[in-house]
Amino acid sequence: MKKLFKRGNSGLLVLGISLMVYYRLSGSYIDEDGYLIEEFWAMGLGIFMVIASSAGFLIWGIVSLIGRIRS
Repeated sequence: MKKLFKRGNSGLLVLGISLMVYYRLSGSYIDEDGYLIEEFWAMGLGIFMVIASSAGFLIWGIVSLIGRIRS
């Protein structure tokens, strides 16, 4: 269970960072009507995934610490 939780958090972290890199590399432009065209969804999702991953690692660390203290 711990291994699965750790892999899930690592996957979220890698995916979140990948989305933020995609946002940065995709660039932005203004179309002929004057609207800004940009991949805002990638940055928002990337930040959310990194925060969720950090919270998951924190929970995993606390559970691990409690397990060490009990034994």
